[in-house]
Amino acid sequence: MTLNSRRILAIIAISAWPAINYLEKNWAEVARRGPRSVLWILVFTAVFIAIGLVFYRLAQKRRPGGGAMVVGVCLATILLVFSYSTLDTLRAAFFAESAPWFTTPMAWVLLIGIVAAMMYRYRKLTVLHTAAVTFCLLVAGFAGAQLVLKIARYQAPPVETAEGGLPSKVTPRKAGMNVYYILIDAYAGRAGLKQVTGYDNTPFYTELGKRGFVDVSTEHSNYLRTILSLGGIFALQYPQTDDPRTFGSTEFTYPEIFDKATPPALIRRLHAAGYEGWHSATPWGGCAHRYLKCLGDEFLLETDYVTRTFLAPTPLGRPIEYLSATTDDAFLSVETRLPLVEKEGKPLFVFVHLMDAHPPFRYDNHCGRKWVRQEDWNGWHKGLEHEYVDAVKCVNNRVEHLIDVLLARNPESIIVLQGDHGSAFTMEWEKPMATWKTSSIAERGSYLNLVRAPEDCRQWLKPMGQINTARFVIACVEGREPELLPERTYLTTYSEGAEKDVLKPAPAW
Repeated sequence: MTLNSRRILAIIAISAWPAINYLEKNWAEVARRGPRSVLWILVFTAVFIAIGLVFYRLAQKRRPGGGAMVVGVCLATILLVFSYSTLDTLRAAFFAESAPWFTTPMAWVLLIGIVAAMMYRYRKLTVLHTAAVTFCLLVAGFAGAQLVLKIARYQAPPVETAEGGLPSKVTPRKAGMNVYYILIDAYAGRAGLKQVTGYDNTPFYTELGKRGFVDVSTEHSNYLRTILSLGGIFALQYPQTDDPRTFGSTEFTYPEIFDKATPPALIRRLHAAGYEGWHSATPWGGCAHRYLKCLGDEFLLETDYVTRTFLAPTPLGRPIEYLSATTDDAFLSVETRLPLVEKEGKPLFVFVHLMDAHPPFRYDNHCGRKWVRQEDWNGWHKGLEHEYVDAVKCVNNRVEHLIDVLLARNPESIIVLQGDHGSAFTMEWEKPMATWKTSSIAERGSYLNLVRAPEDCRQWLKPMGQINTARFVIACVEGREPELLPERTYLTTYSEGAEKDVLKPAPAW
C-alpha cells in the first residue's frame, strides 16, 4: 500500500470513527429502532469524509506528495468536534464563576487556534505525520472490530408477533371508547406546585372539570423516577419495591419492559380487548416500537432522536435540538396523525409522553421557544421556579387544546392526564435518603392525576397513584370493577453510591 493510499484510508477511517464507535456502544438501541434511524448519521459521516478528501486533494495539487498535514488536521478536527460537550463541562467547572464571560464557543475557538498552530509548527515532522496515520487506522479498525463483534453476538428480542403481541379481533364493549393516556413528565400536583412555587393552578383544574375530568391525585406518587413510574403503569404492578431482591432489576422498568417476549400487562390486556396501541414519543426515550406503533415515524421522529444523541457532544447538538423542536412534539403528533390512524376503525390506545414541563424549561408561558442548555435534564436549580411555572402554564394551554380535539372526535373516550413525579428544586439527591426533608419528598412525590371516564366507570374513581390509575383504565375497558393494589410510595435516588439501586418506603407526610 502506497503512502498516498494510507493517508486516504486514514482520513476515511478517522472520519467514520465516531459513527462506528456510536453504533458499537448503542447497537441494541439502533437495532430496535431499525436501519432508517441511522440515516442521518451516515449522511453526516459522509460529509466529514468528503470534506477531508477534498482538502487532501487540494493539498496534493498544491504540492505533489503533499497532504501529510491534512491527516493530522482531520484527526484534530474530529477529536475537537466530538469533544465540544466535554469542553463545555470543563469550562463550566473551572471558569463559570471566575470568568463568566469566557463562553464555550470562545474556549473552543481558542483550542482550535492552539492545535492549528501546533500543526503548522510541526508540519515537516515526518514521525508525527506517520503517527497520526497509524492512530487513525488503529482506532477505526479497533472500533470496527468491536462493532462486528457486537453485531455477531447481539440477540434481538422476539418479534412483535409473540403471543399477545397483536390486537385481538373482538368488538369493544362500547363504541368510540378510545383510551388516551397522557403522561406529562414532571408535572406536579396542585398542592406540590403551590408549595414550591406559590402558583395556584386551580383555574386549570376548573377548566378540566368543566370537560368532565376528576382530580384523583393522592399527592403521593408511587415512585420518584420516570423509569419506575412508567414501568409500573405498563406492568400494572410495582416494578421494584423495598425487597432487596428487586433492587437493580430492570425487568419491569421502562423502556426495558418492552423488550420482553410478551407485551407488558397493560398492552396485553388492551390488545385482548381489541385495542390497537400507539405511542407518541419524547426526545428522552424515543418510541417503544415493540407492541406499539409509533406516531410520527413517517416524519423521521425516530431518526431525529438517534441523530441528536450522536451529535449531542458536538457544536451541532444544540442547533439541531432547537430546529427539531416540532418533529418530536408529542401533542402535535397526536393532533395531526390521529385522523389518519382512526380511518382503520379500530379502538385506539394512545400513550402520549410530553416533556414540556421538565427541565430544561424550553417554553415561556405563551409557549414561545427559548434557547436553553439541552443537556441539563436535571436542571432543578434554585431561582428557576418561575421558569417551571411558565412551562406549566404553557402545558396547560396545550392540554386544553388537545383535550378539545380528542373530545370533539371521541366524546366517550377514557382520558388520563398524569405526571410521573413532581419537581425537585429542594431535593438533595447526593445525601442519604434517611436525611431527606419531608417537604422535599412531598415536592417530588406530588403529581398531576386527572381522569375522564365514561359514566358507568366514574363510580370507581377515587384518589389513586399511577399504577392503580392504569388498573382503573383497563378495568373500565373490560367493564368491571378495578382490582386496586395498596397505595405505596418508594424513595429512590439518582446519585451514585451505596444507595444507587436501593428503594425505601417513603415516610408519612
